Amino acid sequence: MSDYATVADIQELKRTLTAAEQTRAGYLIPIISNLIRVEAQRTGRDYDQMIVDTPVSYTHLKLPTIYSV
Repeated sequence: MSDYATVADIQELKRTLTAAEQTRAGYLIPIISNLIRVEAQRTGRDYDQMIVDTPVSYTHLKLPTIYSV
């Protein structure tokens, strides 16, 4: 199981982060990724398996993760 986004993704797709913000984002990304997984499981979905089956699904999970940080 990997995170749905990285600190580099935030900086490339959203905005440049200060050093303190990069550290904070590094802690938040795994938490947000897991929250998304839990919500998916509540509806009977396995997003990690969906990514394996259809890699394009990864991009659909990247943006919500980035904008939640």
